[in-house]
Amino acid sequence: MNVETIWNNFLNNIKTEINQLSYDTWFKDLSFYEYKDGIVKIIVPMFMHKNHLSNYYYSLIVSNLNDLLDDNVDVEFYTQEEIDELDNDYNKINNIENNDVNEEGKNSIDNNFFHSSNLMSKYTFDNFIVGNTNKLAQRAAFKIAEEPGTLYNPLFIYGNSGLGKTHLMNAIGNYIVKNSNLKVLYISSDDFISEFIGITKKDDKGQNYDRVDYFKNKYRNVDVLMVDDIQFFQSTPKSQDEFFKIFEVLYRNNKQIVLASDRSPQDLKNIEDRLKTRFCWGLMVDISPPDFDLRVEILKKKIAGERIGIEIPDEVIEYIASNMGNDVRTLEGAINRLMAYSLMMGES
Repeated sequence: MNVETIWNNFLNNIKTEINQLSYDTWFKDLSFYEYKDGIVKIIVPMFMHKNHLSNYYYSLIVSNLNDLLDDNVDVEFYTQEEIDELDNDYNKINNIENNDVNEEGKNSIDNNFFHSSNLMSKYTFDNFIVGNTNKLAQRAAFKIAEEPGTLYNPLFIYGNSGLGKTHLMNAIGNYIVKNSNLKVLYISSDDFISEFIGITKKDDKGQNYDRVDYFKNKYRNVDVLMVDDIQFFQSTPKSQDEFFKIFEVLYRNNKQIVLASDRSPQDLKNIEDRLKTRFCWGLMVDISPPDFDLRVEILKKKIAGERIGIEIPDEVIEYIASNMGNDVRTLEGAINRLMAYSLMMGES
């Protein structure tokens, strides 16, 4: 049985187990992407489908796929934009592996080694909503994107979770990648720590030189390094020491460094003083919770971006802005739920 037949049978099975409205809303526009290593990847039309399918239909989906594939599978949901990013990264990695092999059949690593920027293309300056509480941070970020390594180095953005720090960092990176040939790397501190721990592992010959060389080249030969959630370095002294060395190399060579945290450098506990001092060398900008006007603008932008065809009255938007929290993620979550309920009740 080919993949197309399996997928059609899957959709037909689902159609018999739920009502027509729910099927048309949540399943009709799904498409199969890949079945590999026990994971079925499914493309969804909008981000809101990912949450709803995971929360309400996951067991139904997995059960049907297990029967059709005669396997114990897991399911992952992606938007087309996310799939395009995965394909792009995969192709780049393949090109590197095919082009950087020496005559002995081993991957060569040099100062020109290319690695994925890890950027999320959906975050840009164009779709970052600016208000009184984030204006300074947005302006500083855009200035750095225009002239990386010349001003505000490092840029340290801090504020509570869900206020747009990650959005701004990726906007900086996406702008630089689009308008220059500079190497950009965005990474979370958790991923940095995991990679650093990984280089201590030895191969069959008791060596780890390749891992160490890879790590050094990856982080010391970029033009722009952005590390998110820097506060998680607090519990890892050895990672702090390594990051200090990377910081020194990049700073001395006028490479741009952008850091984000949920608190200011002075409020970071268990971070080495020498690191905190360097975090303050450039510009520190905070992002505060959005005021009412900005919350309204964020909600309207979110609704327009979904292009789902549901008209939401201004008084409903203002009610959400007044009562549903004051961070971007909570506001977006409220709109996702509202849209989902509207679709399920046939109000589209």
